[in-house]
Amino acid sequence: MKMPLILAASLSLVGSGAVFAATNGGAQHAAAVQNAPDAKPAPAASAIPARVRARFHKLDRNKDGYIDAKEARHLRSLHREFKHVAKSGKMNEAEFAVWEKHRMERHTRMEKREHVAAAKEKRS
Repeated sequence: MKMPLILAASLSLVGSGAVFAATNGGAQHAAAVQNAPDAKPAPAASAIPARVRARFHKLDRNKDGYIDAKEARHLRSLHREFKHVAKSGKMNEAEFAVWEKHRMERHTRMEKREHVAAAKEKRS
């Protein structure tokens, strides 16, 4: 009784995965990133700030809708992290927006730490 149930469930999952792969095409990597346990959902295209969109389109030199490793070299901070951030070897606009948001958050935290350290030094 257990074996047919497990087999049916396995086939169901395999079938749904094939449908997912067929319907999402190049968005598979974005879905994998979004489904990670600690990942935040990618912003909708309309929620991406114009400044970030402009930066993405400037980096996307071949205008294919993705930033690849060669294009990432034009932004030092992205180039350093590209292998870890873009597991598929390319990054779409939504993934870039998430990366840019995290980069700005890290930058803000670093500025706050520097400000606190400077204030402590001033008191001493």
